[in-house]
Amino acid sequence: MTRAPTLTLFVLSCTALLLVAHAADAFTGARNRTYSFQAQAADPEGNALYYTFNWGDTTQTRVPSSGTVASGTQVNSAHLWSAANVYSVYVVACDASLCSLQSDPAVADIQLPSKPGPITSDESSPSWSSDGTFILTWTASNPHSLSSVPVAISQYDVWRQFNGGPINNVGSPSAANYNENNIADGNYVYYVIARDDTTPANLSPQSDSFSLTVNRSGGGTPPTADFDFCTLAADTVQFEDLSDDDADGGTVTGWDWDFGDGSAASSLQHPLHNFTTQQTSAIEGATPLAAAGTASETLVKTAPRRMRARAGSALGSLWQSLRSLFSPPPAAQAQAGWWSGGASWGFRRQITFQNSGNGALANATVLVKLNSGRINYNQVQNQGQDLRFIDADGATALSYEIEQWNESGDSFVWVKVPQISNDNSDFIWMYYGNPSAPSGANPAGAWDSSYAMVLHFTADTQDSTSFNHDATDNGTSATTGVAGGARSCNGSSYLTVGDSSDLRPRTGPFTVEFWFRSTGADDLGSILAKGESAGNYESISFGQCRFNGCSSPGQEFQVYYRNDNDNNEYWRDGDYFDNAWHYVAMPIASSNATLYMDMATLSKDDDRGSPNVDITKNWMMCNDDFNERWPGSVDEVRISATNRPQGWLRASYNSMRDSFNAYGSEEARPPSNQSPSTPSSLSQTPGAEGATTVDNTPSMSFTISDPNAGDTVGYQMQIDDNSNFSSPTIDYTWPGAPTNPNTVTYDVSPALANGTYYWRVRARDGAGLTSSWATDSNGFQGTGADFTVNAVAANFSLNNNGPVTVTQGGAAQNVTLTVTASGGFTTNVDLSHTCASSNLSCSWPSGSSCNPGGSSCTRTLSIGPGTASTGAKTVTVTGTAPGYGNQTTDVGVTVNPPANQSPSTPSSLSQTPGAEGATTVDNTPSMSFTISDPNAGDTVGYQMQIDDNSNFSSPTIDYTWPGAPTNPNTVTYDVSPALANGTYYWRVRARDGAGLTSSWATDSNGFQGTGADFAVNITPGNYSVTLTATDNDGLPSTPRQYAVNLSAAPSCSSLFTLTNVTTTKCNEVGLTWTAARAATSYTIYRSSDGGGSWTPVQANVATLFTYDAVAQNSAYQYYIVAHLPSGTTLSTSTASPACTGTWSGAGPVARCTLPAATGSCAPPITPLPATSACGVITPTWSAQAGALNYRVWRAIGADNFAAAEAAGPLATVPSSQLAYEDRDIVPDVDYYYYVSDEKDPASPSSATHSKSSCFRGSRWQER
Repeated sequence: MTRAPTLTLFVLSCTALLLVAHAADAFTGARNRTYSFQAQAADPEGNALYYTFNWGDTTQTRVPSSGTVASGTQVNSAHLWSAANVYSVYVVACDASLCSLQSDPAVADIQLPSKPGPITSDESSPSWSSDGTFILTWTASNPHSLSSVPVAISQYDVWRQFNGGPINNVGSPSAANYNENNIADGNYVYYVIARDDTTPANLSPQSDSFSLTVNRSGGGTPPTADFDFCTLAADTVQFEDLSDDDADGGTVTGWDWDFGDGSAASSLQHPLHNFTTQQTSAIEGATPLAAAGTASETLVKTAPRRMRARAGSALGSLWQSLRSLFSPPPAAQAQAGWWSGGASWGFRRQITFQNSGNGALANATVLVKLNSGRINYNQVQNQGQDLRFIDADGATALSYEIEQWNESGDSFVWVKVPQISNDNSDFIWMYYGNPSAPSGANPAGAWDSSYAMVLHFTADTQDSTSFNHDATDNGTSATTGVAGGARSCNGSSYLTVGDSSDLRPRTGPFTVEFWFRSTGADDLGSILAKGESAGNYESISFGQCRFNGCSSPGQEFQVYYRNDNDNNEYWRDGDYFDNAWHYVAMPIASSNATLYMDMATLSKDDDRGSPNVDITKNWMMCNDDFNERWPGSVDEVRISATNRPQGWLRASYNSMRDSFNAYGSEEARPPSNQSPSTPSSLSQTPGAEGATTVDNTPSMSFTISDPNAGDTVGYQMQIDDNSNFSSPTIDYTWPGAPTNPNTVTYDVSPALANGTYYWRVRARDGAGLTSSWATDSNGFQGTGADFTVNAVAANFSLNNNGPVTVTQGGAAQNVTLTVTASGGFTTNVDLSHTCASSNLSCSWPSGSSCNPGGSSCTRTLSIGPGTASTGAKTVTVTGTAPGYGNQTTDVGVTVNPPANQSPSTPSSLSQTPGAEGATTVDNTPSMSFTISDPNAGDTVGYQMQIDDNSNFSSPTIDYTWPGAPTNPNTVTYDVSPALANGTYYWRVRARDGAGLTSSWATDSNGFQGTGADFAVNITPGNYSVTLTATDNDGLPSTPRQYAVNLSAAPSCSSLFTLTNVTTTKCNEVGLTWTAARAATSYTIYRSSDGGGSWTPVQANVATLFTYDAVAQNSAYQYYIVAHLPSGTTLSTSTASPACTGTWSGAGPVARCTLPAATGSCAPPITPLPATSACGVITPTWSAQAGALNYRVWRAIGADNFAAAEAAGPLATVPSSQLAYEDRDIVPDVDYYYYVSDEKDPASPSSATHSKSSCFRGSRWQER
């Protein structure tokens, strides 16, 4: 019996093959570095093996690449991951017919260098320097190095920004520190990025930024800039400085305003700026004007003013590159490898499902119909016991039922598939070819739990589900069905299934499926029924129409689903009694059934009520409870306790018709590897076995081969001073080459000490399988020593007069090699070099060998740049003399880049104003173009000039960007400062890191023609206003920036906003507003003539004001002035506060018209005398025209409506009632009464009063 190999060891190692972790462990490594793994497996029968390493990134490596290695041989394989991610690595060992289970996974966590930081300085106050000389330090980045796969940080890129300008790379130290020396006063922002020494280099995430101020005038910390503002008309804004220097107790003494409109900067503390005239003045008092504007805050820290990092710009390209580096790669996809548990299965075939348009299916059971064209019956056990069905994941075994196995014809197998997608791509694998496998069938498990009954009718009438609803046969016979066997009824015979709760349709969910074929078209009867098919009885039945209402009695298909005459659904349709197989399915949900015939929907002939068929009768096939028997055949009768969707039923229909599956070709398990042959034809340079040599680096030659054609074959060489090789002096392994056979020579290294030695060799293939050691009959391993080393004192040394420097594209340089003899050395020395490994081009003009003749000799090595990259290189020159070993000397070579060339003229020029000559309302337009340099790796930037004159005699803007190493680079220049209205020309030229420039871009490739390139015609809109404050120490702040939108609806939301105007009484208005950050008090102004004149109505108020001297039905306008600590004021209103009246935002400030319905103060109601009696006082009043209802108020002991109002109304009476009896009184208390209209409750009548001197007994006693 063939058994699968057992994988006994899977260990992870580094490149030196040191074991660093077990298989279940994880290790952390670097991207673009190679990591080696070892695996070992033993085959129970000693068969040779091959291994497959799966790397977790959709790739795998076969070891050996062809052939096999001996069982138990340790094999090696290596892999490099080019993307940072976590990978699960495992290995599988296989012999010629079986594979092991996969090993436990090893987890390779491949990462970029870690984020450096945080940054700090060596100053006593880390964020301030008084002399511009300091050292920055940060936490070193972790390159994720293993002891035997070393990875180091090669450098840190230090980036610096000065006073909010461009961000530049200012240094590349190898250690985690950077020195600044005597830099200028100002504000600096730093961050660093680490690079490791891989090729290509891995970059870390950038560190957090670090800010530091240099100031030589006395120290301290910089101030904090801030300001507030409000728009005062469509183009005028007043600004309020709010900067402070509280951190060190200093004072803000200077202000630098940039209004973002191209105007001159202002040094005023509280400027008033007009964006149309671009004039700035100091604020003098407060004149209420219209407000219009919104603002949003932005703190400017690291973004340069001239070059924003937008897409296409140099800085944007940098960030895009970093983002792509740090983004995780897409998840690895599963391999379509051999089933992990299928090592003993020899064959497989893919089965793909044609499920497009049916919707995704879960736990669907599909038919696998097999014949000699779909399976090789000779490779399968006699009853299909070794069949296995495996899901697409290559690991999950699926439940299945073999309905019929017929090696001379068709076999039918039902397989439950966990998930089938809504397309034609999902698949499973069918494995076979294991003569010793037990049966894997699980009939009950092949059907999901919603199937209550599944009858196949092939060998018997048993139910395939676990519910055991078997059918009882009453004289039917076996016949051929749609899928395997079926049952044939002769008009007298039938089948029954006993009643069960899960077989009753009720109101659903429920589904019936079956196939039928008639043999007597005119015979009446039921094909499938539960209950009777005639009369008004509770039943569900499928059969032939048999009544006078039938179009063709006995030839129409009829279905009943009913529980009485008034609650039923039934169908009558065409002639399906044509001696052909037809599929019927009826899903039921909430008493609503749908009928499918061959998956065509049949229309209902009657639909009355909601049937609930809970009948306890038996299910019958070819009969019903009315004994209406039917001649024909039935197959695949299924009942489900769920409402199967149409897509499910269509898939089931197609599956049973054998049109759902596509069968792939047969695949055989790959063969196993074989061990290499024992080395032959062994020889040694010392000569015959036991010879003595003065050469302490002798050579051994032999032939290695492998029986696996194309396999890689190497060898392992051991040399020891003991014949048992217990502690070899040399143990060297050569991984090999695909040459097979291969005669190779091993040169001993390092040199041997004087003494006697034994050596042996064995072949080793790419998978790590080895041959036996070469014995004495075919080599040097006998009873005596193989050779003796007795090295003489004579020797030679080798030196050079380097180093040399070469230039890419330039001429070669010569270096002189000197061979010096010692001890009378007179042997010829052969010289060789390693130029090719560095891509240098080298030659020996005077030959490559010489004999020092006991003294010295020289040879010239000509070293050319070849295709080598720039930087330091090392060329090793080796001198070899037979019997004396090797001597080496290293020549240092520096490869310089070629002489610098000027950058190319910018190309692909475009501008945001559009075509040349276009007019724009944007006074900070953008220009895009491509810059490049013929020197690979050179930094390339640009110089931009914009002028209102085509000769550029005095450019309005002359900006230079120092550049970046991206080459070519498409960049965008954002104009700054903003341009005034006018016409403009622009031109650009490239500039490299050495200051060489291209020619200016001409009209043929950009915007520099005879006409203006664009015109600016500003409609006041968006402006970015920036304030930089300076303190008494001369330290500048970080710039503070706000966006001012003059084109927005009237508002001053950055300061304060009028939020509500309400009418609380007929002559009273209330105003509320949000607080301004800097305000100390407010003054309220009002206009009653549409803004023609304004009257202050209240000063020194907070954010709530009530004013009660307004006239009814009048339009008023209000504005609010905020008073600031500086003595200046800010005006505001809003476009849409809440207002109970009619709000108008059309005026320059807020305006509210009080409505007549609630704002009318009607003439006062006239009170009439109040009368009193024992225990009752009755106030009266005159009628008020238009009154809604009257409210009666009461105060005790005095005329005090406020007290009455606080207590609430005593009563509300209809307008037809002009008196009210107050019985809730105390004797001898004087009561005051007021009456008001419910429309205007706050304007009552004057008081009338009275009192009662007695009470009514019963009423009083109740109190």
